Amino acid sequence: MQNKRPQTLQMTISSHDTAATLMVKIYDQFETRAEAIRILGDPSQNMLKFVGFDEYIHGTETLYCYETIRASLRNRASVDLCLIQRPIPRVLTESAARHPEIYKERVDPAVPILTIDDFTETRATSTMQWDAMTYFPLRSLQQEFRYRVRGIEGVSESVLPRLDSTHTHLRVRVFLFHGTEIIKHSDMTTTDAPRCQSPRWSRWLTPPDGVPHILASNIPREARISILLYGKRSYTKDEDLLSWVNVPLVDEFGHVRSGMMHLKMWTIDTNIKQGHLDALTFVFRGTTVENLTRGANHQPVSVCIEFEQRALSVTAPIVEVYREPDVAKIGEKQLWKKLSKEVRTNLDILIKTDPLYVLTPKDKEIFWTTRHHLLPYPLALPKFLQSVDWTSVDHRNEAHRLLSNWTPPLNPVSALELLDARYADYKVREYAVNCLRVLPDDELQLFLLQLAQSIKNEPYHDSPLTRFLVERALRNPHSIGHSLFWHLKAELHSPFHCERYAMILEEYLFHSGWHAAELRKQYEIVQRLQRISGKVVARKHAKDMTDDEIQAEYLAALHKFNENYLSTNESTQIPLNPKWLVTTLVVEKCRFMSSKMAPLWLVFKNADPLGDNIIIMFKSGDDLRQDILTLQLLKVMDKIWVSEDLDMRLIPYNCVSTGINAQGKGVGLIEIVLNSDTTSGIQLKYGGGALGALKLDPLHKFIADHNKEPDQYESAKDNFIKSCAGYCVATYVLGIGDRHNGNIMLTKDGRLFHIDFGHFLGNFKSKFGIKRERAAFVLTPEMAFVMGGKNYKKAKEFRVFTDLSAQAFTILRNHASLFINLFSLMVSAQMPELMFQEDIHYLRDKFFLQDSEKGAVERLRKEIQKSLNTTYRQFDNLIHNIKHK
Repeated sequence: MQNKRPQTLQMTISSHDTAATLMVKIYDQFETRAEAIRILGDPSQNMLKFVGFDEYIHGTETLYCYETIRASLRNRASVDLCLIQRPIPRVLTESAARHPEIYKERVDPAVPILTIDDFTETRATSTMQWDAMTYFPLRSLQQEFRYRVRGIEGVSESVLPRLDSTHTHLRVRVFLFHGTEIIKHSDMTTTDAPRCQSPRWSRWLTPPDGVPHILASNIPREARISILLYGKRSYTKDEDLLSWVNVPLVDEFGHVRSGMMHLKMWTIDTNIKQGHLDALTFVFRGTTVENLTRGANHQPVSVCIEFEQRALSVTAPIVEVYREPDVAKIGEKQLWKKLSKEVRTNLDILIKTDPLYVLTPKDKEIFWTTRHHLLPYPLALPKFLQSVDWTSVDHRNEAHRLLSNWTPPLNPVSALELLDARYADYKVREYAVNCLRVLPDDELQLFLLQLAQSIKNEPYHDSPLTRFLVERALRNPHSIGHSLFWHLKAELHSPFHCERYAMILEEYLFHSGWHAAELRKQYEIVQRLQRISGKVVARKHAKDMTDDEIQAEYLAALHKFNENYLSTNESTQIPLNPKWLVTTLVVEKCRFMSSKMAPLWLVFKNADPLGDNIIIMFKSGDDLRQDILTLQLLKVMDKIWVSEDLDMRLIPYNCVSTGINAQGKGVGLIEIVLNSDTTSGIQLKYGGGALGALKLDPLHKFIADHNKEPDQYESAKDNFIKSCAGYCVATYVLGIGDRHNGNIMLTKDGRLFHIDFGHFLGNFKSKFGIKRERAAFVLTPEMAFVMGGKNYKKAKEFRVFTDLSAQAFTILRNHASLFINLFSLMVSAQMPELMFQEDIHYLRDKFFLQDSEKGAVERLRKEIQKSLNTTYRQFDNLIHNIKHK
């Protein structure tokens, strides 16, 4: 027991045991009940705690439900528990139980928000007297929806990066879009105006000749208005997109835009390719707020746009009242037996296409015609929704009717796809959120990365998704609340979305009570470490001090940090893992690393006196977002494989981004995997120096050295074969680049793993025009040597490796749509190598979805042989050893 003389008991537990039954077994270890109570205390006042973690087990759930226990079993390690006196519950300054009311309480009652209750059938406009009407419903407005651009203010090369002296004219383009598609008949443009600082126009915009205006009643409520400024060259007729701004058609209170609006526009970087600009992906996935950033010497370009103003305010409820669709407009139900064989065959093929497949008009017609037969197939829902004509009230009503009867997905995670920017309809996004409600906390936490990004796809700050996340965070602040805070905090620097994320964070912190105070301590630790890191980096770059002098100054700063802050708190959590509770730094064991940004190696004292020290790395100056996404995907792969009874022994360590530093560079923390070394370090030590990169046996010697007993060695070799296969497959489909012996590591118990995922989706590095990576993944003869010696190709262990690789690849291939969707939802994060959906084509191509399963596996086997035959990899490792020796 803690706080008493430690007494150790060892016992074997059953997979059916619970915390309650385990407590009984512990007390039964003593000769009498009285003796047990005398030594251990009253069992009703005690509970079990994981040694080294701020995590407890209690109640009637089986022990296998706890992730920490499952991890220990997978790693063939004992489960260390400590019997402690039940702590006094923390008092909440705000009750988390009140979370369903948090929004109602904070909305200003003076602002009328229109809901479906304001639009009932008894108030149909056709039966109401004009004098009795106070508003006019959008879907009843059988008039043209018109707008005109009054002018632009502040045009200059100093505020528009893409504007140059060759641009002689300016024009403004305005259109409505829904999801990621422009609404037909809404795309209009001004005339070309001579370039000046403040061009003016006055005419109402009209569609091209022969194209009718769009009727207001046909516009879906979720439509957005996009305004784009172009610079034109008179002598070539070329033009460049200079700036843009989006605004929802309907404001957050349910009122359709009318009258004058002055909007500050967003500029466009010069490094975006023209093809991506033409596709307007950044517009469809862009923010719905204007540019409120202010520079030191200039203001953003602003546009004045006018919408037609009517005698009454035009309004639209959040959800329309359902009306029976007009059969003549939506088409009658088709009997399955009357559908042609060609249609049925094509439908089966289309349902199975991947999420990146672009439906043709004919494909959409097939989905719409057969819609009544698709309800039992959850996989068909996204394709059906892409086939709906959202500009038709009847089509929208029919889609909503079918959606309410659609069979929910067996795996709720599949509903994540419906939170992509392509799906703008409120009911659709609400349906997706409702599917996710059944997810347990540990699974929800796994996908918070994508859910936090999906918030950007919402038209308003308040949405079903936002409410869902805040409610779940309040219910479980220790895990969901913790993770959600840091995911949102990492986005606060973005001018496009900072307002939204700040409001959500404020909402959570306002009601989270003690957890807000805990997060404040974590934030303070990060800020102080950031300042210390900045000084270390500055010293290294100044080159006016030796490394020993910098180390001494660094340790002095850590001592001060201990005295002035850490020692004043009883304990605090670490952003990397809320289960880690620390007190102070073990300063003498801390150091900074030799790489360019000098990451800090930090050793914290565990708040649990029985627990080991907690070691982390603090990085300031590196963008860790791609690392975080890759590690999350590795965790997803691991979860899928384990669910199929295949443990590939992966080590997807923790990594968290905490924001940016004063230079605008990324800041974050990384978990240190203990008892491991880089393959470069192993080659240097067990291969006799840098030339160890060319030898076959360094990895084998390392494993043998740390596993003396035959059964230990066999277990370590098994770990190596499985982990090597797992990472070969994982890095292959993800297209992980910049692989070398400095970022491939090996643990003492034989598990190989990768670190530093700065390049993915096939972005492989080259130097001086020479391709450094000539195979799709790293598998060297040195690795194969562990699986069977020099004649590994004939060894049983190598055959096990190739079979495991094939099996692991096949399992992932069956979940290809999930990985495509997870990447798609991250496009809005605008990471350097994931800015457009086209970037995800690499992933899709590596799954060989157009091939049979047998054909896809055969392609993988060929890649294994190609990697083994790529001798340049060993030469590259040699260069790395020489450079970092």
